[in-house]
Amino acid sequence: PHAIDFIRFTFPLLRKKPKLVFVRRSGRTPSPFSKWFKYRIADRIVVVSEGIYKLLKKKNFFPKKLVYIPSGIDLERFGDYRDKKRELRRKLNLPLKGKIFINVANWNPPVKGQDILLEAFSLLRCKDCFLLLVGHETDSPRAKELIRKLGLEGKVWGLGFRKDIPDLLNAGDFFVLSSRLEGIAGALLQAMATGMVAISTAVGGIPSYLKDGRNGFLVESENPKALLKAMERVLSLEENEYWAIAQRAKDTAKLYSIENTAKKYGELFKELAG
Repeated sequence: PHAIDFIRFTFPLLRKKPKLVFVRRSGRTPSPFSKWFKYRIADRIVVVSEGIYKLLKKKNFFPKKLVYIPSGIDLERFGDYRDKKRELRRKLNLPLKGKIFINVANWNPPVKGQDILLEAFSLLRCKDCFLLLVGHETDSPRAKELIRKLGLEGKVWGLGFRKDIPDLLNAGDFFVLSSRLEGIAGALLQAMATGMVAISTAVGGIPSYLKDGRNGFLVESENPKALLKAMERVLSLEENEYWAIAQRAKDTAKLYSIENTAKKYGELFKELAG
Protein backbone atom coordinates (compact mmCIF):
# COMPACT_ATOMS: atom_id res chain seq x y z
CA PRO A 1 0.00 0.00 0.00
CA HIS A 2 2.80 2.46 0.87
CA ALA A 3 4.55 1.75 -2.44
CA ILE A 4 1.34 2.55 -4.29
CA ASP A 5 1.01 5.80 -2.32
CA PHE A 6 4.52 6.82 -3.42
CA ILE A 7 3.79 5.98 -7.06
CA ARG A 8 0.47 7.82 -6.95
CA PHE A 9 2.15 11.06 -5.89
CA THR A 10 5.15 10.82 -8.23
CA PHE A 11 3.39 9.45 -11.32
CA PRO A 12 1.80 12.78 -12.41
CA LEU A 13 5.27 14.38 -12.35
CA LEU A 14 6.70 12.00 -14.94
CA ARG A 15 6.90 13.31 -18.48
CA LYS A 16 6.89 9.84 -20.01
CA LYS A 17 4.34 7.62 -18.33
CA PRO A 18 5.37 3.97 -17.83
CA LYS A 19 2.91 1.10 -17.75
CA LEU A 20 1.79 0.40 -14.19
CA VAL A 21 0.99 -3.02 -12.75
CA PHE A 22 -0.34 -3.15 -9.19
CA VAL A 23 -0.56 -6.41 -7.25
CA ARG A 24 -3.49 -6.98 -4.90
CA ARG A 25 -2.73 -9.72 -2.33
CA SER A 26 -5.32 -8.98 0.34
CA GLY A 27 -8.79 -10.53 0.47
CA ARG A 28 -10.24 -7.17 1.55
CA THR A 29 -12.17 -5.03 -0.90
CA PRO A 30 -10.32 -1.70 -1.24
CA SER A 31 -12.14 1.39 0.01
CA PRO A 32 -13.73 3.79 -2.51
CA PHE A 33 -10.87 6.20 -1.76
CA SER A 34 -8.23 3.58 -2.59
CA LYS A 35 -10.13 2.55 -5.68
CA TRP A 36 -10.24 5.98 -7.25
CA PHE A 37 -7.15 7.61 -5.77
CA LYS A 38 -4.69 4.71 -6.08
CA TYR A 39 -5.81 1.93 -8.38
CA ARG A 40 -7.36 4.14 -11.07
CA ILE A 41 -3.93 4.89 -12.58
CA ALA A 42 -2.97 1.22 -12.96
CA ASP A 43 -2.89 -0.39 -16.41
CA ARG A 44 -3.38 -3.83 -14.89
CA ILE A 45 -4.26 -5.02 -11.39
CA VAL A 46 -2.92 -8.47 -10.62
CA VAL A 47 -4.81 -10.49 -8.01
CA VAL A 48 -3.14 -13.53 -6.47
CA SER A 49 -6.14 -15.78 -5.97
CA GLU A 50 -9.21 -16.79 -7.92
CA GLY A 51 -11.40 -15.91 -4.93
CA ILE A 52 -10.16 -12.31 -4.82
CA TYR A 53 -10.51 -12.05 -8.61
CA LYS A 54 -14.18 -13.08 -8.46
CA LEU A 55 -14.88 -10.82 -5.48
CA LEU A 56 -13.37 -7.72 -7.09
CA LYS A 57 -15.09 -8.42 -10.39
CA LYS A 58 -18.42 -8.74 -8.59
CA LYS A 59 -17.74 -5.40 -6.87
CA ASN A 60 -17.05 -3.84 -10.30
CA PHE A 61 -13.49 -3.02 -9.24
CA PHE A 62 -11.99 -2.08 -12.64
CA PRO A 63 -12.97 -5.50 -14.10
CA LYS A 64 -11.20 -4.83 -17.42
CA LYS A 65 -7.90 -4.24 -15.61
CA LEU A 66 -8.04 -7.34 -13.42
CA VAL A 67 -5.64 -10.22 -14.13
CA TYR A 68 -5.45 -13.41 -12.07
CA ILE A 69 -1.87 -14.61 -11.50
CA PRO A 70 -1.42 -16.84 -8.44
CA SER A 71 1.60 -16.29 -6.22
CA GLY A 72 4.23 -18.95 -6.82
CA ILE A 73 6.09 -21.11 -4.32
CA ASP A 74 9.63 -22.47 -4.46
CA LEU A 75 9.01 -26.19 -4.91
CA GLU A 76 12.71 -26.98 -4.71
CA ARG A 77 13.02 -25.38 -1.27
CA PHE A 78 9.71 -26.70 0.04
CA GLY A 79 10.23 -30.34 -0.84
CA ASP A 80 9.09 -33.51 0.89
CA TYR A 81 11.83 -35.08 3.01
CA ARG A 82 9.69 -36.18 5.93
CA ASP A 83 11.44 -39.55 5.89
CA LYS A 84 14.00 -37.61 7.98
CA LYS A 85 11.34 -36.53 10.50
CA ARG A 86 12.94 -38.09 13.57
CA GLU A 87 16.35 -36.67 12.69
CA LEU A 88 14.82 -33.23 12.11
CA ARG A 89 12.95 -33.29 15.41
CA ARG A 90 16.14 -34.11 17.24
CA LYS A 91 18.00 -31.29 15.46
CA LEU A 92 15.19 -28.79 16.12
CA ASN A 93 14.76 -29.87 19.75
CA LEU A 94 11.16 -30.97 19.19
CA PRO A 95 9.36 -33.87 20.91
CA LEU A 96 10.42 -37.15 19.31
CA LYS A 97 7.04 -38.72 20.03
CA GLY A 98 3.57 -37.34 19.52
CA LYS A 99 1.81 -35.34 16.81
CA ILE A 100 2.90 -31.82 15.91
CA PHE A 101 0.56 -29.21 14.42
CA ILE A 102 2.19 -26.18 12.81
CA ASN A 103 0.86 -22.71 12.04
CA VAL A 104 3.02 -20.33 9.99
CA ALA A 105 1.78 -16.74 10.23
CA ASN A 106 3.01 -13.53 11.80
CA TRP A 107 1.29 -12.84 15.12
CA ASN A 108 -1.81 -10.89 14.10
CA PRO A 109 -4.93 -12.47 15.66
CA PRO A 110 -7.46 -10.06 14.05
CA VAL A 111 -6.32 -11.30 10.62
CA LYS A 112 -4.52 -14.61 11.17
CA GLY A 113 -6.86 -15.89 13.88
CA GLN A 114 -4.29 -17.33 16.27
CA ASP A 115 -6.75 -16.67 19.11
CA ILE A 116 -9.25 -19.03 17.45
CA LEU A 117 -6.55 -21.64 16.88
CA LEU A 118 -5.33 -21.53 20.48
CA GLU A 119 -8.88 -21.77 21.82
CA ALA A 120 -9.53 -24.81 19.62
CA PHE A 121 -6.24 -26.42 20.62
CA SER A 122 -7.04 -25.91 24.31
CA LEU A 123 -10.15 -28.07 23.78
CA LEU A 124 -8.25 -30.88 22.05
CA ARG A 125 -8.00 -33.95 24.24
CA CYS A 126 -4.65 -35.28 23.10
CA LYS A 127 -1.87 -35.73 25.63
CA ASP A 128 0.89 -36.08 23.04
CA CYS A 129 -0.19 -33.31 20.65
CA PHE A 130 1.80 -30.10 20.30
CA LEU A 131 1.41 -26.84 18.39
CA LEU A 132 4.16 -24.68 16.90
CA LEU A 133 3.44 -21.04 16.07
CA VAL A 134 5.98 -19.75 13.57
CA GLY A 135 6.29 -16.13 12.44
CA HIS A 136 7.14 -12.62 13.62
CA GLU A 137 5.95 -11.88 17.17
CA THR A 138 4.70 -15.42 17.85
CA ASP A 139 7.26 -15.38 20.67
CA SER A 140 6.08 -11.96 21.91
CA PRO A 141 4.78 -11.25 25.43
CA ARG A 142 1.24 -10.95 24.01
CA ALA A 143 1.43 -14.38 22.41
CA LYS A 144 2.95 -15.94 25.53
CA GLU A 145 0.25 -14.38 27.72
CA LEU A 146 -2.56 -15.90 25.64
CA ILE A 147 -0.83 -19.29 25.67
CA ARG A 148 -0.49 -19.05 29.46
CA LYS A 149 -4.07 -17.86 29.92
CA LEU A 150 -5.40 -20.92 28.07
CA GLY A 151 -3.21 -23.29 30.06
CA LEU A 152 -1.18 -24.34 27.03
CA GLU A 153 2.35 -23.88 28.35
CA GLY A 154 4.40 -26.94 27.49
CA LYS A 155 1.98 -27.79 24.65
CA VAL A 156 2.30 -24.71 22.45
CA TRP A 157 5.54 -22.97 21.50
CA GLY A 158 5.86 -19.60 19.79
CA LEU A 159 9.07 -19.83 17.78
CA GLY A 160 9.14 -16.33 16.32
CA PHE A 161 10.68 -15.63 12.91
CA ARG A 162 12.49 -18.65 11.48
CA LYS A 163 14.55 -19.28 8.35
CA ASP A 164 14.27 -23.07 8.65
CA ILE A 165 10.55 -23.35 7.90
CA PRO A 166 10.99 -26.23 5.39
CA ASP A 167 12.69 -28.26 8.15
CA LEU A 168 9.94 -27.42 10.63
CA LEU A 169 7.23 -28.43 8.16
CA ASN A 170 8.93 -31.74 7.41
CA ALA A 171 9.34 -32.39 11.13
CA GLY A 172 5.63 -31.84 11.77
CA ASP A 173 2.50 -33.85 11.04
CA PHE A 174 -0.31 -31.38 10.35
CA PHE A 175 -0.50 -27.78 9.14
CA VAL A 176 -3.31 -25.61 10.44
CA LEU A 177 -4.33 -22.14 9.24
CA SER A 178 -6.97 -20.27 11.22
CA SER A 179 -7.06 -16.99 9.29
CA ARG A 180 -10.02 -14.66 9.19
CA LEU A 181 -8.70 -13.11 5.99
CA GLU A 182 -6.31 -14.39 3.31
CA GLY A 183 -5.23 -13.88 -0.26
CA ILE A 184 -3.91 -17.13 -1.67
CA ALA A 185 -2.17 -18.23 1.57
CA GLY A 186 1.34 -19.03 0.33
CA ALA A 187 2.28 -20.62 3.67
CA LEU A 188 -0.50 -23.16 3.20
CA LEU A 189 0.69 -24.07 -0.30
CA GLN A 190 4.26 -24.41 0.99
CA ALA A 191 3.07 -26.83 3.66
CA MET A 192 1.11 -28.83 1.09
CA ALA A 193 4.22 -29.00 -1.10
CA THR A 194 6.09 -30.76 1.71
CA GLY A 195 3.38 -33.41 1.97
CA MET A 196 1.65 -32.17 5.10
CA VAL A 197 -2.03 -32.83 5.69
CA ALA A 198 -3.50 -29.35 6.15
CA ILE A 199 -6.51 -27.79 7.83
CA SER A 200 -7.56 -24.28 6.85
CA THR A 201 -10.38 -21.83 7.22
CA ALA A 202 -12.35 -21.35 4.00
CA VAL A 203 -11.38 -17.72 3.38
CA GLY A 204 -9.96 -15.73 0.45
CA GLY A 205 -8.71 -17.85 -2.43
CA ILE A 206 -8.09 -20.98 -0.34
CA PRO A 207 -11.27 -22.90 -1.33
CA SER A 208 -10.24 -22.65 -4.99
CA TYR A 209 -7.49 -25.22 -4.43
CA LEU A 210 -8.01 -26.84 -1.00
CA LYS A 211 -10.84 -29.35 -1.29
CA ASP A 212 -12.28 -30.71 1.93
CA GLY A 213 -11.46 -34.36 2.48
CA ARG A 214 -9.49 -34.67 -0.75
CA ASN A 215 -6.21 -32.75 -0.44
CA GLY A 216 -6.82 -31.26 3.00
CA PHE A 217 -9.64 -30.07 5.23
CA LEU A 218 -11.68 -26.86 5.22
CA VAL A 219 -13.54 -25.26 8.12
CA GLU A 220 -15.49 -22.04 8.50
CA SER A 221 -13.67 -19.11 10.05
CA GLU A 222 -14.40 -17.77 13.54
CA ASN A 223 -15.37 -21.26 14.72
CA PRO A 224 -13.09 -22.90 17.31
CA LYS A 225 -15.33 -25.97 17.59
CA ALA A 226 -15.19 -26.58 13.82
CA LEU A 227 -11.41 -26.28 13.97
CA LEU A 228 -11.33 -28.69 16.91
CA LYS A 229 -13.38 -31.26 14.99
CA ALA A 230 -11.03 -30.97 12.02
CA MET A 231 -8.01 -31.58 14.26
CA GLU A 232 -9.73 -34.61 15.76
CA ARG A 233 -10.51 -35.79 12.24
CA VAL A 234 -6.92 -35.65 11.00
CA LEU A 235 -5.68 -37.39 14.14
CA SER A 236 -8.03 -40.28 13.39
CA LEU A 237 -6.80 -40.80 9.81
CA GLU A 238 -5.49 -44.23 8.91
CA GLU A 239 -1.93 -44.20 7.58
CA ASN A 240 -3.03 -44.95 4.00
CA GLU A 241 -5.61 -42.13 4.19
CA TYR A 242 -2.98 -39.69 5.46
CA TRP A 243 -0.54 -40.47 2.64
CA ALA A 244 -3.25 -40.35 -0.05
CA ILE A 245 -4.30 -36.86 1.08
CA ALA A 246 -0.65 -35.79 1.40
CA GLN A 247 0.11 -36.91 -2.16
CA ARG A 248 -2.88 -35.03 -3.55
CA ALA A 249 -1.74 -31.96 -1.59
CA LYS A 250 1.70 -32.17 -3.22
CA ASP A 251 0.12 -32.56 -6.65
CA THR A 252 -1.95 -29.42 -6.03
CA ALA A 253 1.06 -27.40 -4.86
CA LYS A 254 2.94 -28.23 -8.08
CA LEU A 255 0.38 -26.16 -10.00
CA TYR A 256 1.57 -23.07 -8.10
CA SER A 257 5.27 -23.22 -8.90
CA ILE A 258 7.22 -19.98 -9.02
CA GLU A 259 8.19 -20.86 -12.61
CA ASN A 260 4.53 -20.85 -13.68
CA THR A 261 4.01 -17.51 -11.97
CA ALA A 262 7.08 -15.96 -13.64
CA LYS A 263 5.88 -17.19 -17.03
CA LYS A 264 2.47 -15.54 -16.57
CA TYR A 265 4.03 -12.24 -15.48
CA GLY A 266 6.30 -12.39 -18.52
CA GLU A 267 3.27 -12.79 -20.78
CA LEU A 268 1.55 -9.85 -19.07
CA PHE A 269 4.56 -7.54 -19.45
CA LYS A 270 4.93 -8.55 -23.09
CA GLU A 271 1.28 -7.69 -23.71
CA LEU A 272 1.64 -4.27 -22.06
CA ALA A 273 4.82 -3.52 -23.97
CA GLY A 274 2.86 -3.94 -27.18
